[in-house]
Amino acid sequence: MLDMIRGLAALEVALSHLRGFLFDDYFHLVNPSLLVKVFYFLTGFGHQSVTVFFVLSGYLVGGSVLAARSEGFFVRYSVQRLSRLWIVLLPCLAATALWNLLGYHVGGADFLNGKLDARTFVVLPVRTDIFAFLGNLFFLQTIVTPVYGDNVPLWSLANEFWYYVLFPLLYFGFKKETRNKILLRGICVASGIAILMALPWGICLGFIVWLSGMAIAAFEKHGIDKIFSSKWYGVPVILTCAGVFACSRFHFIHDIVLGLSFAAALPVFMRLPSLPKLVALPSAWLADFSYTLYLAHFSLAAFIWYGIFDSQRLQPSWAAGGRYGFSALVVIAYSFGLSLLFERNTDKLRRFVMRHLPGQESSRALAQPVSVAAATNEDKNRRES
Repeated sequence: MLDMIRGLAALEVALSHLRGFLFDDYFHLVNPSLLVKVFYFLTGFGHQSVTVFFVLSGYLVGGSVLAARSEGFFVRYSVQRLSRLWIVLLPCLAATALWNLLGYHVGGADFLNGKLDARTFVVLPVRTDIFAFLGNLFFLQTIVTPVYGDNVPLWSLANEFWYYVLFPLLYFGFKKETRNKILLRGICVASGIAILMALPWGICLGFIVWLSGMAIAAFEKHGIDKIFSSKWYGVPVILTCAGVFACSRFHFIHDIVLGLSFAAALPVFMRLPSLPKLVALPSAWLADFSYTLYLAHFSLAAFIWYGIFDSQRLQPSWAAGGRYGFSALVVIAYSFGLSLLFERNTDKLRRFVMRHLPGQESSRALAQPVSVAAATNEDKNRRES
């Protein structure tokens, strides 16, 4: 079920952005049919899907921190998180630079220079200089630098990275297991507080959403999650979550409310019956490259819009729908191809790095083949949003 949620969330973000490029804004439509209204409604949950990613990340990554011991943790954890992030981020930054460079020569200059209103997306004159590149590479976008090029979805990656840093620092700083390590605890807590004070307020608020996913993992660890199996809990929570997300399409609802409602429903989703193979297989396939799809789609979608379709937005029609479907297939195929080269090799990169870290006994253990159960757990924990 987590595969399906994560895969659909990444697909929703891509389809939402693509619709914003290729179709007129809903309020500019002329007598939209019921089918068109449903289409606009279903492809309008892009930002909400990012909130879902934060909750899933808190559940998976935060849960892995809760299950860890402090000895040797920070080295292993750093390798796991950075390899996961960088193996996709670096090629996607390079691809963004390529699409933007080509874009200036095929009709994208107005969009890239901020002179063309993208309606759904606020794109100022893009920055593809080395300072912006390094800022995004080290997760300082929206903090020190803007997002790199026109790749708007990069904003959330800064949030994710700093949540990965913050939670272990605060957790091990206050954990009873480390009560005799006063200096270590002091450094962890002081570092965590300093980072929180330095981060923008929006990122700090998003940390609450991330922590809500971690809280579900904590409930499971302590056996409190049995209450989630009750239909008296499950049915109202699922209906409430669906209502909150549906209302967010028409009224402003804060991300914290969205995150808490989805986090409350997450244990119920995980207890639903197993999906039939007809659904489970494509869900797993989509989930396996959801991270690449999220980071790679925007610049290509923009390039298709201004480079192939001359920056035109159309009223919904069957012809416009065909254009949209074709573009969506191109974006998905492109992202899948990139994932085969990079994201698919995340575990290989981790083992390589751990083998070559000097003086790390854990590196040799990680480099060896693992049991099926351990491999399954590792696969689960590496598939964060």
